[in-house]
Parts: sequence; C-alpha cells; structure tokens
Amino acid sequence: MEAERINNLLQKINPGNIDNFRKFQISTYGSRYTQYRAEWESDINNKNLPNFPIYINLESTYICNLQCPSCFHGKYTKDLKKANLKNLNGILDMPLETLKHILQESQENKLPSISLNWIGEPTLLKDLAERIKLIKEAGIMDIIMTTNGIKLTPQLSMDIIKAGVTHVMFSADAISEETYNITRPGGNFKLFLENIKSFHKIRQELTQGLYPITRISVVATSLNEHELKLVKEFYQDKVDYIDIQPLTLPHSNMTPLIPKTAKQTNFKCDEPFKKVAIRPNGDVFPCCSSQSQELKIGNIHQKSIKELFHSELMNKIRTDIETENITFNACKFCYKNLYKVDI
Repeated sequence: MEAERINNLLQKINPGNIDNFRKFQISTYGSRYTQYRAEWESDINNKNLPNFPIYINLESTYICNLQCPSCFHGKYTKDLKKANLKNLNGILDMPLETLKHILQESQENKLPSISLNWIGEPTLLKDLAERIKLIKEAGIMDIIMTTNGIKLTPQLSMDIIKAGVTHVMFSADAISEETYNITRPGGNFKLFLENIKSFHKIRQELTQGLYPITRISVVATSLNEHELKLVKEFYQDKVDYIDIQPLTLPHSNMTPLIPKTAKQTNFKCDEPFKKVAIRPNGDVFPCCSSQSQELKIGNIHQKSIKELFHSELMNKIRTDIETENITFNACKFCYKNLYKVDI
C-alpha cells in the first residue's frame, strides 16, 4: 500500500526468517505466490486493475478489549463508535455463514491474501482457529492477523499456528510499562511481552520458526514520541520485523495525539485498486482507514465481491485518486490527516 510505503521504519530484524518463509510459500504455491507479491508491490500507475481483490480486510469482530486513544475504540471517538454500532445493526461478530459466503467467492477467484481483523480484536473470537482453518482450506496463501496480544494464551497460539496463520502483527505503541498504560488502556505490558515470548517458543516447536512471520507495530503519537528512537533496540530480539507507522486521524477530536515533531504527509492511496474491507454485517468499503457510510460500496448479501470491486462508486473513488481530484469528504479528511515522524 502507498500508505505503508511511507512508514517511518519498516525494519527487518530477522531477515533470514522472512526469506525462509517466502521460499516456503514459493515451494508450496509456485508462481501464484510470486505473482501475488508482485501485484502487492506494484504501483497504482501501472493501470493493471486485478479482476478480483488481491486482499480482503475482514472485520471478524468489531469488539475490542482495549481502549487505545488512536483507535475507534478510544476516548476521542465515542461519537464514531456509536455510529459504527448503529450501522452494524447489532452484528458485532461476523457470522460463520457470512465468512463461508466470502470464502466461497474468494476461492472461486483465487484470492491470495486475507486479514482477520479491521478494528476489533480477533483473539476474542472463540472459534478463531476454526476460521483460520476455513480460510486455509479455501486456498488463501497469506492469512494475516493483527492483535494486541493480551488474550493470546499458549493454547490459542498453538491452535492458530496449526490452523495456518502466516503473519501475526502485535500492536505495541510502547517500550515501557508507563507509556503502554497510556497508549493501550486496559492492557498489561508484562503479559503482552510474556505472550509474545510464548508465541515464538510455540512457533519454534511447531514450524521450526518458519511461520508465522511476526511484526511489532507502533503508531507514532504524542504519547509515545519520546520512545520511538528506541523501538528497534527494544524489540529486535522479540519479532521478525518492526513497523513505526504514521498517525492517521479518523476524527478531528484526535488532534492532541499529533506528535510535536510530526510532519503532515501527502500520499497517494492505492487500497481501492487492490482490496476491499468487509464488516461483520457484510457491508463493503474500499479501504482500511474509513468506515464513513459515504464510502460504503454495497453489501455482499446483495451483490458479489467482484461486482462491488468493479462498481461505479469504486471506479469513481479510483478516478479521484488517479486525477488527484478528491470529491469524497472521507477521502479528503484522510489525505489531510496523516502525520509522520522522522526517526
């Protein structure tokens, strides 16, 4: 994604692990995997719009056990949370039948990658491992999960690794307990670190450390700005790579989170050219950063994912991006509210 390419720090800590994983995927899937990775890394200017998304963001659950300030669940976004709950019509966890419906079309169109979450915490799902297994059986090569790690017990770690998850991204936002308590209210820093350590021990036992690939994610805010230069050193022996991400503001109330040293960053979003995001009730959106109803392109219970991916509204969003003539308020806000800190 273009937004991901402007990240301040995307640093391989254990490049050997990543290289071995990619070799394993190539040996398993052959040219299908290399083609998918080429499409993932391609620029939107190549004009090669895929026939079907190459990545689907599933909101398996909207629920989260933390209240992080930089998230929809945080203290700055109570009005957005109320709106989201209303739009979901009480469907907070994606029904298993909805997932199977998505996977049937995805398998038919050889979807290469899927994410298990959008805003919620996937480890709260009691059937998480079963869902991962279903995704794996649908022929999807990359199964990606972002987690705060608090509920990642040894048994759950074992279950999801056996089921086939290929990437696990741990959201940290801190290197000290003091900062963690501010950036991730409701969490437990010591437990978080213990669970990461336990996860890697189990990974080693089950796959000889081959997969899943692991990442630490840190969103740069005014709350952790003083720790950003130390992130690499602190986590370098704990995961395969680290990622310090720019701050994206979903609401104007969140301006107190902008780091003092941050620079407003312009970027060209490529998400609508490669992916869709699907909420628990089946609503489909063109990207991961906006849940504005203005950008809702339809519902999978009414039209197919392929139809929605090539819909008039989706094409209008792409045209806006290509011509740099943004007409959607949600897109305008996103473009103007990305803040980067140079490390």
